[in-house]
Amino acid sequence: MKKVTFLMMLFALLSTAISLAQPTRSEAKLAMQCYNNAFYCQYGTYGSSYKAYYYANTNRNSRMDFWHQAEAIEMLIDAYIVNNDADFKNKIRYLYHGMRDAYGLLWTNNKFNDDVIWGALMCIRAYEIFNDGGMKDMAKNNFDMVWARAWDSSLGGGLWWTTDKTTKNACVNAPAAICAMRLYYATGDASYKTKAKQIVDWMVSRLYNASTGEVKGAINSSGTITEGSRTYTQGTFIGACGELYKQYTSPNYRSYGIKAMDYTRYNMCNSAGLLPDEYDTYDCQGFKAIFARWACKFVKDYSLAATYGAWLNYNATQAWKYRNSSGLMWGQWWRRTPDGFVNSFETTTGVSMMNNIWLYNAATKAAGEETTATANSEKPGFELSPNPAADFVILSIENITEPFTVSIFDLSGRLLKTQIFGSEAANISLEGLPAGPHLVKVKCGNSVYTKKLIIN
Repeated sequence: MKKVTFLMMLFALLSTAISLAQPTRSEAKLAMQCYNNAFYCQYGTYGSSYKAYYYANTNRNSRMDFWHQAEAIEMLIDAYIVNNDADFKNKIRYLYHGMRDAYGLLWTNNKFNDDVIWGALMCIRAYEIFNDGGMKDMAKNNFDMVWARAWDSSLGGGLWWTTDKTTKNACVNAPAAICAMRLYYATGDASYKTKAKQIVDWMVSRLYNASTGEVKGAINSSGTITEGSRTYTQGTFIGACGELYKQYTSPNYRSYGIKAMDYTRYNMCNSAGLLPDEYDTYDCQGFKAIFARWACKFVKDYSLAATYGAWLNYNATQAWKYRNSSGLMWGQWWRRTPDGFVNSFETTTGVSMMNNIWLYNAATKAAGEETTATANSEKPGFELSPNPAADFVILSIENITEPFTVSIFDLSGRLLKTQIFGSEAANISLEGLPAGPHLVKVKCGNSVYTKKLIIN
């Protein structure tokens, strides 16, 4: 405890001494473009569209494997959300087509349940951009398949890591909870929300240390912890808690997420706050990219930039500082990235960190403040039609400069559905939503606008 207290005091001093400067948004976009220049391969047509994949390394002699590919696509989704770049959006679709082409629609032959969940999470996030039913179905069907074969009452619940059923790991459970919440928003099926809560509550009982905020990596069938904490398991647990807190007031999932943030910051970083390399195996080298994604979103969602912004900005600055001559950043953010061989998974880390800090740097003014319109104010050009509506509603919004989030609430304030869109017209399915009056909230940039919607 003395070490943690000392580090907290040191970080407080550093926060006042270190500028909040961070890589610019244009540099974050450039980092994504450099990654695409090094690894992106468009290899064929898919109907009237295209197929693509990322190479595994700078030798460009093989494609990334399944779960690394899914994570690289998620990194591109992050960059698109921040930059609203049409080229990024097109590449997300082409890479998704490449995943379908290489692995099919249902991944039952993959014994790693975490691989399947990473892929499903990528698909549901892509759906939130394109509103493509095929993306939603791929996410739903693969999540359902994992739930059916991996969840049981052994050890009180939890998902098994593989079909061998030897350990239940954070790396499948935490991202599955995030995926389940997003499936709930996409489908309106409340059973997914229930599953997400079951998963996180089980993790809290078996893998999470409520005193320290550490998330252990795995527990075996005998009930023995077999793995310690990693940045990506900390990050996905934080992300899952952030999603659940929007729906459940008890237990306090937000406080669990904050504890996990603090553990990562004070117990896993060096004295300057730099996230660990995690270079012990190839699989570990890109873990920080996943942490960056969900930690930064948590900071944005709960206006915590004043607490964590300087720390996360510092990591982004360090990553960019040590880029190579091609603009690539490996995971060792304290020395220059080699100009020779690097792999495409390790080089997701800096790109993810640089782009995701713009979730809260762009969405906040000072210490997480947000400019919000009153419930009765409406953005000119914000229209819903038809209204009343039955099966779907088309939302039109003029002169957008970045992706916007659409959320539908009942009149009690309960969130029923949320999606992210990047085009001026959004076709929103109302499947599963109850009849009656609702509020549609559009968040665009730093402003929030609402309009009443009647569902028949």
